[in-house]
Amino acid sequence: MLKGLPDRPLYDHEIDALIDSDAVRLAFPAMPQSLRYDETDTRRIHDLFLFLDNRVAAVAYDETEGGWIVVANEQGDRPYDAAFDALVEYRGYVEPDEDKVREVVKTFYDVEHDTLDDIVSE
Repeated sequence: MLKGLPDRPLYDHEIDALIDSDAVRLAFPAMPQSLRYDETDTRRIHDLFLFLDNRVAAVAYDETEGGWIVVANEQGDRPYDAAFDALVEYRGYVEPDEDKVREVVKTFYDVEHDTLDDIVSE
C-alpha cells in the first residue's frame, strides 16, 4: 500500500491519483494539521486517510522514518473514528475542531464527515 507513495509529503493532485487506483476508494488529508506549506509556499499533505475495501488506514509522513508509515489499519463498526483517534495520538495533535475537520473533508471530496464510516461498509 505505501510502496507507491513518494518519500516526501504529497501534493494535492497526487491524492487524486491514489483514488484512481483500484485499491483506494477514497483518500483525503486527515485533518487541518495535515496540510502544511513548504518553503515555496506550496501546500503539502503529511497525513492521509485511505478508505480501502473494508477498512480505513491512517498514514503519516514521518521524516525520522524516511517516508510514509501506517499509523492505523482499522476494520469493524467505526473504522474511520478508530483511525482518526490513532492518528491524533500518534502525532500528538490537539483534538481538532470538528467543524474544521468537516471543512477539510468537504473541500477535498464533497463528502460529509458524518458518513465516512458508512463509505467503508458500502
